[in-house]
Amino acid sequence: MTDEKEIIVELLTELFGKHKQHYESKGQIAFNCPVCDEERNKGNLEVNYFDHVFKCWSCGDTSGMRGPLGRLVEKYGNKKQVKIYKVFLKMRK
Repeated sequence: MTDEKEIIVELLTELFGKHKQHYESKGQIAFNCPVCDEERNKGNLEVNYFDHVFKCWSCGDTSGMRGPLGRLVEKYGNKKQVKIYKVFLKMRK
């Protein structure tokens, strides 16, 4: 699980910058939402990398900022980051 955690946390950090909170035992990490944060530094975008899901607690219901982690990576990642995530998913199976 350590390698999995490190890969996902590094990828998410590349996408969204420094995390706001990180509960390693729960696989939960929070970042500023790229849709609604507007530099308020709220950390409302939470990702559970054990379950591979995400949700913004502020705009998740209104802007679609919730769902499978792959969708988030595809929306905000570059081609290399998307490829890394897809290879990572194949390794998990």
